[in-house]
Amino acid sequence: MVEIGAELPPRPPVMCSGCPHRATYYAVALALRQLKLRSVVFANDIGCYGMGFYKPFEMDDVTLCMGSSIGTANGFSQVTDQQVVAFIGDSTFFHAGLPGLVNAVHNNRRLLLVIMDNSTTAMTGFEPPPSVSYEAGNRAATPISIENVVRAMGVNYVKVVDPYDLRGTLSAVKEALTSDGVSVVIARRECALLRDAELRRKGEPIPVYEVEQDKCAGCLNCVEDFSCPSFYTNDEGLVEIDANLCDGCGVCTQRLVCPPAAIVKSDGEVKGA
Repeated sequence: MVEIGAELPPRPPVMCSGCPHRATYYAVALALRQLKLRSVVFANDIGCYGMGFYKPFEMDDVTLCMGSSIGTANGFSQVTDQQVVAFIGDSTFFHAGLPGLVNAVHNNRRLLLVIMDNSTTAMTGFEPPPSVSYEAGNRAATPISIENVVRAMGVNYVKVVDPYDLRGTLSAVKEALTSDGVSVVIARRECALLRDAELRRKGEPIPVYEVEQDKCAGCLNCVEDFSCPSFYTNDEGLVEIDANLCDGCGVCTQRLVCPPAAIVKSDGEVKGA
């Protein structure tokens, strides 16, 4: 048997470049930090967003089964004074999350539910959820509005945000965290893989971004806290963006990620159609 002396570096699972879930988690982390909420219970669920368990976000204290996040959040909100935040995907919400939300409203729980609406069921093959209109056989499927369902259950604070808009998402999450009862933030932005496929279908290029080194402060916030896999540090310790991985979402250009505004759209690099 041949022994290999070199150790391979750890490769933990990561969300894709451009994934809207990363931006949602980042905004929630900022909100908790700004509100100085350190003792928080996170109830997560089954889906791509389950990778919020890993660093740098670590927003997953318990995951039991599909649809369990709201139910476990109910229990935690009853037995602790800690802030409780639950995460669930749009497909899972319709599949198994509705009863938990009914119970939360009925029992006057105090918790924040973040519904990660990426318009697909990415973890099992990109099946369309009930909130999406599509052709099924010879008839069109009727989309069901998540926000209308949530409001009909009696939730008073319901806000739909675009996770790519970090300031808007941050503001909504902070409001929700300081509201009484059940609060729901719906983070709506299609899966980056769906967006890419649509751009390629239309023959449109995907822009990529680069770091202007003369502006970069070397804070590594983009690498360590936002944690997009497109970012890396080169042999000289400078932050760079891998054009092959960059998905062109542009979230990193916002001051909440890059305070010195050192990240700009590249003039010379775009992904082909």
